[in-house]
Amino acid sequence: MIAIGLMGLLALSLVVLAGAALRMNSAGQERVLATELATELLERIRIEGYLSVPHETSKFDGRVPDITDDGFPPAPYPTSSKAPGHFVMVESEQASPNLRRVKVTVFAPNSITRLESYVHP
Repeated sequence: MIAIGLMGLLALSLVVLAGAALRMNSAGQERVLATELATELLERIRIEGYLSVPHETSKFDGRVPDITDDGFPPAPYPTSSKAPGHFVMVESEQASPNLRRVKVTVFAPNSITRLESYVHP
């Protein structure tokens, strides 16, 4: 009788542990997807170059979604079909006369990911 009780407790513990592992795996996949989305957007901005980034301080929030300004920010703003439920916010500012700072924030269902880069002529 005691052995059956111990085996039941062990089985219940394994089920709880497996559930926790699945939740952690899901959260990790969400963060990876958000990082890939932010990286892709920053790379497109770098490819389009310094002049594509507004020279004044600007903020484009994909959760609203704010409209683009002469094609900035480029796709995948405000969101991506590869990342449903993820929304992008892009902020830019003039860091120095020949340097513009671009910050990309990805809002996922359970996390926020921020990446920043600088663009120069």
